[in-house]
Amino acid sequence: MLRPLIAVLLLCSVARAAEPERPAPPPTPPVPPRILFVPEAERPVELKRLEVRALVHGMLAETTTTLVFHNPNRRVLEGQLEFPLPPGATVSGYALDVGGQLVDGVVVPKEEARIAFEKEVRKGVDPGLVEHVRGDRFRTRIYPIPAGGTRTVQVRHITELAVREESAGYRLPLPFGVLPEASVRIEVVRGPAAPPRFSGGFGKLVAVRANESWVAEQRLQDARPGADLVVELPVRQEPSVAVGCRAEGECYAMVTDLPKLPPPGAPLPPPRRLGIVWDASSSRAGDHQRELAFLQQLLARWPAAEVKLVVVRDQAEPARVLSPQALRDELGQVVYDGGTGLGALDLASDKTVGAWLFFSDGLGTVGASLPRTGSAPVYAVVDGAGADTAVLRHIAANGDVIDLAHEKVEQAVARVVSPPWRLLRVEADGASLADVLPRAQPITGPVTVAGRLLASKATLTLVYGAGSQEVARRSVTVSRAEAVDAPHAALAWAQRRIAALSALPVEHAQELTALGRRFGLVTPGTSMLVLENLEQYLEHDIEPPASRAEMRAEFLAQRAERRKAEQQGKQAKIDEVLAMWRERVSWWETEFKVSPDFGSREKQKKSASARMEGAAGAPPRPEPVAESEAREMDRDDSFGAGAVAPPPSAAAPGARNAEPAKKAPDSGGNESSIAITEWNPETPYLQAMRAAGAQKAYAAYLKARGDYANNPAFLLDCADFLLKGGQRPLGLRVLSNLAELRIEDPALLRVYAWRLQQAGELDTAIRVLRGVLRLRPEEPQSYRDLALALSLRGEGSRSVPDLEEAMELLTQVVMKTWDRFPQIEVIALMELNRLLALAERLQAGGPPARCELDARLRKLLDVDVRIVLSWDADLTDVDLHVEEPTGETANYSHNRTEQGGLVSRDFTQGYGPEEYVLHRALPGTYTIRAHYYGSRQQTLLGPATVTATVITRYGRPGEQRQVLTLRLEGAKDLVEIGKVRIGKLQ
Repeated sequence: MLRPLIAVLLLCSVARAAEPERPAPPPTPPVPPRILFVPEAERPVELKRLEVRALVHGMLAETTTTLVFHNPNRRVLEGQLEFPLPPGATVSGYALDVGGQLVDGVVVPKEEARIAFEKEVRKGVDPGLVEHVRGDRFRTRIYPIPAGGTRTVQVRHITELAVREESAGYRLPLPFGVLPEASVRIEVVRGPAAPPRFSGGFGKLVAVRANESWVAEQRLQDARPGADLVVELPVRQEPSVAVGCRAEGECYAMVTDLPKLPPPGAPLPPPRRLGIVWDASSSRAGDHQRELAFLQQLLARWPAAEVKLVVVRDQAEPARVLSPQALRDELGQVVYDGGTGLGALDLASDKTVGAWLFFSDGLGTVGASLPRTGSAPVYAVVDGAGADTAVLRHIAANGDVIDLAHEKVEQAVARVVSPPWRLLRVEADGASLADVLPRAQPITGPVTVAGRLLASKATLTLVYGAGSQEVARRSVTVSRAEAVDAPHAALAWAQRRIAALSALPVEHAQELTALGRRFGLVTPGTSMLVLENLEQYLEHDIEPPASRAEMRAEFLAQRAERRKAEQQGKQAKIDEVLAMWRERVSWWETEFKVSPDFGSREKQKKSASARMEGAAGAPPRPEPVAESEAREMDRDDSFGAGAVAPPPSAAAPGARNAEPAKKAPDSGGNESSIAITEWNPETPYLQAMRAAGAQKAYAAYLKARGDYANNPAFLLDCADFLLKGGQRPLGLRVLSNLAELRIEDPALLRVYAWRLQQAGELDTAIRVLRGVLRLRPEEPQSYRDLALALSLRGEGSRSVPDLEEAMELLTQVVMKTWDRFPQIEVIALMELNRLLALAERLQAGGPPARCELDARLRKLLDVDVRIVLSWDADLTDVDLHVEEPTGETANYSHNRTEQGGLVSRDFTQGYGPEEYVLHRALPGTYTIRAHYYGSRQQTLLGPATVTATVITRYGRPGEQRQVLTLRLEGAKDLVEIGKVRIGKLQ
């Protein structure tokens, strides 16, 4: 069934003030709304029961939230619960009810978990998944939520307490509205002598002493929280030490110190020049009043400072030196549009800048994720949750991160003008206490550090000061003899290590994955997955959780036999590919002849039309089928192969016109040309842009954006209009919004890369496609898309390394085993052999190009005509129709023609491509059409975004190609793409 997503909000309140008679607790980061996305819910899914258990160990809190959702609808639903956590928080546990019992999730490498989840969902079973999205955002995916029934989800996370001066705070976000059932339990382990104080929540919460802890709990029915629950704790004056050892013998120490430091010295002299980076990407659209107020007050303290402004979107604008008034005017009218290209920033070259203010959420979406920084301090300013805290801390390593959402503007200004003392470093013998984190940080209250305790005892010294000035030292001894059976010291260290690595998650992917698995945490490299039965765990080679001991023992016993069978399957794969390739070579070597009485053009056209409609004796069109059924069909289908083909053209958008390409001879001495039919969607916003004229077209786009901002088709159309109109920077800016709509969405990123290739932006396209491969390694199209982009760049620059990497990627398509997309190996071999021949020509007289391809699979199959049709949507069926000069139409149900035309196998489950190849073409016109048959998935892009690549003289000198991207708006659409004309040389 179709599962388009609509949003049902379970709104959690933002930060509120404490009760007036109490002193204000330290600010704790407010948590934004939890959002439960459910498909086609006529009635909202309800939160039936909420249970919260919070355990506070020193400066670390572990919160377990259990949510029971009720589905009042009469259909089964799939849901996604998105929950931004406080900065630096980490998911440490996840469970989903299976058969009436909560089953713990297993930490699995992120992509392995997602692949297993999506495969099980296609089978209609009930897995669960929680994954790190970006920054401090996490998402859990639940299927199914039964009609009229409930699903229970449990998520556990750890976070540090927010601190200020001599107190620490813990905030528990609570939903608006009446809760049928609610329970809360707060326990402060080995708490201070004074009890914790509470504000907000359901009211009337009182802590009582229980052994060495403070415990407060309540159970309610039909309860409505008045505000978020805030817990305020006094901080001990003397250093507190926690040591914990894990089962494998590793010990960790956590030290919390409240340093007694002298008041900060005189304010720093104002910088002669103040640099300001203002992120104006589309993700930052909104209210910036607090940021502007902060900037105004800071400039009032530094009136003599010259201001250098750099606005960044997908690209950084040239820096401008402005007066304070001109700066305010400029920022008041800035346009928020495009992706975020933080890597385009250079904060190191201008040595005249004494300090930088960096206004951004840190969510880089275009290009490299980090700017160049130098010796000048950087103050990253953010207003609200959802930012990438790890990136901002990395950028502001020698400055500070200021969050205006939970700090008054006056206090934030004071932290810049008179910076607080810092923890300069931690001194310790690395042989006894290693990897102490953090190494340095500003001091706004208690300081907590954690490290690996390698000896029975160790001493560390916390050094405080500013710059080269030391103002205080504190030495603390930690000992294994003080170890307790509690995980918080180890988790505190792991959390800090993950935060330090998360600024560059791709570069540190291996260590992040290892840390997540070792400590049971969700990281940028790991997720938590719940499966239902032993067969699922065996199929995906995922060890069941320790809580399912019997299943785990049975899994270990059967896994060895499974792996032995997998080894035997590798030889079978080679044999299968050889058989497919020999069949393709046999077709290529066959000489096809058209008999003189083959039939009239009109008769063949009628026959082709009848076949297209499922008549004239053609087999009935199969509906999109489940994966298991598709495999049965594959064995009965005739020769062919399928794969996604991104547009292999670096041409500017001008290549998408109706003018024929330059004529070139084919293998039979005929001349060939390609005429692409220009696609002009008639939409109100494009009509408005045309009416506005070239100079005001972008303004017309901005005016229409409010109604279409979340519609990718709108962005694609407007970007294309601007690119074709010669406004390249604006066109690329509008196009880059695709990367901001949904962070790390492979379908959007793939289409973004395709359009970048058409615009000639190969470097950016390749970077985007590397990200798609990281997100979707289980799909052969991810390898192939990147390979074709690299081959384009390699051919244009005559770069053998690019060609070699492309060939390596295509070799993986050939040799890996894929759950779907059978016979995609043949298309990869067609393209791989073409690249191999090209690389050998480039390397003539030198060492052979590197390509580890079986010699039996090496043969260049050049053809007169090759047409490839691909689309963006999974579970969607689009067909390629090619009408030949004889009147015969080649398509999915008639995939061999009299003159030798061949159409690849029909993929009804998504992506494609469908391919038409013709070794020796008869003179005449070949008309190309795309037929949108139907879909079982409604994507963000609409029914289907289709890319057609038309190539003549494929694999030969003089090869020509043109590309068109268009949308098929409704089922059964049949759209003419273009024509290929083959004629006799004059």
